[in-house]
Amino acid sequence: AALDQCSDDLIKSWGLDPAALRQATRGPRPVGNIATWFRPDDYPAGAANIGMAGAVIIRLLIGADGRIGNCAVTKSGGDKLFQDATCQAATKRGSFEPAIGADGKPMASVWVQRINWEPGAPFFIVR
Repeated sequence: AALDQCSDDLIKSWGLDPAALRQATRGPRPVGNIATWFRPDDYPAGAANIGMAGAVIIRLLIGADGRIGNCAVTKSGGDKLFQDATCQAATKRGSFEPAIGADGKPMASVWVQRINWEPGAPFFIVR
């Protein structure tokens, strides 16, 4: 119960209703392939040249209109350059079909994704 309350408090701090999220009939869906959000020129300048790699888990707040309202890094296994590049690319190119609430209407929600950055390789996206 304490863990549930902590989780609910965190979700509330993002401006979302935890009870409504639990009753959603569908979560937000990315439009298209999310790998296309990230392009080779998004790789942090100089990082690829020295073989620097990183993994970033982001939390996107998705509005009822499907637009990304906020990007926050929830965990990172790499330099801040990768954190910034991940949020910049996701908010610039990402789009969503919004979550659907119990009432059948679009609703604001949250979406979490891990992005791995590896020089010379296509982006490897892990759910």
